Amino acid sequence: MNRGIEVRQTLINSAIRVVSVQGIQNATTKALSKDSKLSEVYIYRYFKSKDDLLEQTFYALDKELMFVMKNSLKHLDPSQNVQAGFRNLFHDFWKFALGDRDKCSFFIQYYYSSNYLSHSDAERKAIYQPLLDAVSPAFAEGDDPWTELNHMYDVAFAKLWRVIRGVLADTPEIEDNVYSEISLIGERSLLWNDKVQVN
Repeated sequence: MNRGIEVRQTLINSAIRVVSVQGIQNATTKALSKDSKLSEVYIYRYFKSKDDLLEQTFYALDKELMFVMKNSLKHLDPSQNVQAGFRNLFHDFWKFALGDRDKCSFFIQYYYSSNYLSHSDAERKAIYQPLLDAVSPAFAEGDDPWTELNHMYDVAFAKLWRVIRGVLADTPEIEDNVYSEISLIGERSLLWNDKVQVN
């Protein structure tokens, strides 16, 4: 592996661990250096700043999540119940999110932080464009799939955060409850038809 790529990934992994355990406000360059066992100099050699490292970590996780969801579109068999396909897609999302709780914790903390809120979401939307292109035909005319996706994320992340913190148990009932809340959003806009591009 290229040394630069290896160092960048080491720092990204450290950012995930530090934020997950200590919180985003405590993700100092000193804490990142200690966790990664790399000098703080490396943060500025491979990233513009500590904030850039956190942002790039978030985008890397966002790309992983987008690919999981895009690949889950295979569940949307037009010859069957498309709504059931979306339920399977949500299950894949939920399983992926809780499959690595450190990553999920980092993602949620960054998503609701001033670091994220101070940036335009144009880059995030670009990451999700393949998924948006695939599902856009299933939305009613005039509805914005990007806005709806973020509404759904807001509902899911609030509950995922409580599961990660041990306030809620990770049970099929909790997952079903979250999906029920999300499907109310989806049913407002989704046509639940066979127009989704599954390939």
